Amino acid sequence: MLAPYVRLLVESPFPVLYHVLIRKFPHFYRRCLRLDNNKLYGIIYSEQSYYSMFFGANMWAPLIITLEEKEDEKTFIEVLWHSSEKGLKMLFKVIETLGLKYEKIDEIKSFLPSNAPYNPDLPVPEVDEKAIQLLPEKMKRLGACPFLEVSLEFSDIYICGASRLIYIREGSSIYEKDVKKRCIENRYVECKYYLEALKKQRDLKRNR
Repeated sequence: MLAPYVRLLVESPFPVLYHVLIRKFPHFYRRCLRLDNNKLYGIIYSEQSYYSMFFGANMWAPLIITLEEKEDEKTFIEVLWHSSEKGLKMLFKVIETLGLKYEKIDEIKSFLPSNAPYNPDLPVPEVDEKAIQLLPEKMKRLGACPFLEVSLEFSDIYICGASRLIYIREGSSIYEKDVKKRCIENRYVECKYYLEALKKQRDLKRNR
């Protein structure tokens, strides 16, 4: 799904922008925090309607806005709308109506965490992949592929987590009988999807 993203540096005090945006964008959730550097940080979660050509009807899509207080009464704003550029245009209209100057820092037509203009996980320490692998202990003890995960819906279905990094033509679902043939006791080291995903994972870490 198209997810336009923009990051702006706006010449406005944080409280002014925060109160204007929570008034102009109907929302389901909002929160304001004070960071360790004593600056304010705000999150606004809204939904905006758009017309879907595919469904031939009005649909609703998430609109996410974050604000970060900066020096000299300026504020960073990030906006992500999972549909079209309508939400971004509404934001620009609000800023222009207030007569505020701004600098466009980043703009991405279809945002993904992998193409963010910064490392979104930078402050979080790395952890052992095995510690967060969603697998029953019995399967872990069999030397399962590090990308293998169990389905949360069906106990006899497993998911090839490599599909989060690369395209898998056959799909990501694997029956338990096939897992025992291909994905345990280090047999996965010859799997082309394991090798491609491992390379992709390393490339992403180098580029952060």
